[in-house]
Amino acid sequence: ELAEIIEKAMDHKGFAFVHVLSPCVTFYNTYEQYRSKVHSIQEHELTDRGAALRLAMDSDGFALGLYLDVKMKTFDEHVHSLKSDKEKDVKRLLEKYL
Repeated sequence: ELAEIIEKAMDHKGFAFVHVLSPCVTFYNTYEQYRSKVHSIQEHELTDRGAALRLAMDSDGFALGLYLDVKMKTFDEHVHSLKSDKEKDVKRLLEKYL
């Protein structure tokens, strides 16, 4: 499951954050504490930032899973669209006055 989550994060356009929790077995076996604190995220609207924030702030432990999945233009896409819009405006003005 972790490999799948990392793969999705790498394929996602823009920012992706993966928080990995791993029990320590070398100095102190934390499996019992780990199991008592983690739970899977129940189904929710993946575009709802408020729901994602509430899950992240949950004091009952750590919710594991996908919190938020919002599709939007990347910075590069925004810059490219601004450049093309300006080029269209310049061409339109030149055609109008020349």
